[in-house]
Amino acid sequence: PSTRTATLTAATRPVDAIHVLRDCLLARDGRFCSATMTQQRLTEDEIMGVVRSAGARDIAEVRFVILEVDGTISVSLQQ
Repeated sequence: PSTRTATLTAATRPVDAIHVLRDCLLARDGRFCSATMTQQRLTEDEIMGVVRSAGARDIAEVRFVILEVDGTISVSLQQ
């Protein structure tokens, strides 16, 4: 999957304080990405809630799960 980036800046901050945000891959090809989940402080149960809302019953049915820069979680299911 492609990665989108966004840049946040504040008029009062110097240029070296610019932060770049990136989407985070939480699961891929039916497997959780544990390191990213820990970093983002998300549990398997929280992600599975979103996966079930997308119509899957098991993580094995997932192509990928992404935490978007705006905080939403996107799910793509296997074909």
